[in-house]
Amino acid sequence: MDPASARILIVEDEAIIAMMLADMLTDAGYQIAEADGPAAALAMVEHSGLPDLIISDQSMPGMTGTEMITALIAKFGQVPVLVTSGYALGSDFPHPTLQKPFVEADLLAKVRELIEG
Repeated sequence: MDPASARILIVEDEAIIAMMLADMLTDAGYQIAEADGPAAALAMVEHSGLPDLIISDQSMPGMTGTEMITALIAKFGQVPVLVTSGYALGSDFPHPTLQKPFVEADLLAKVRELIEG
């Protein structure tokens, strides 16, 4: 998939991290939407449909990234996801992960892998 046609939803409650992710992905040519938490993400998907990839923080107030992803998949169907976390999530974690802090090259490689299948 051409990056210019790929839509990525960033779900991150830390504004500086969301901005950093958005800048990296925009510079790589992706179309970005941002939600400052799970409730906003659910509303965005309800309004705009599923993106090509969701990048979500795991630890957020009110609902974890995993809980949000489960709710989105149950309501709207499968979507590729990448969960970011500053905490070790374990080898049995159900989604692809990227440990914070990460470098841009690792983020972009993981995004390409998930979008291109």
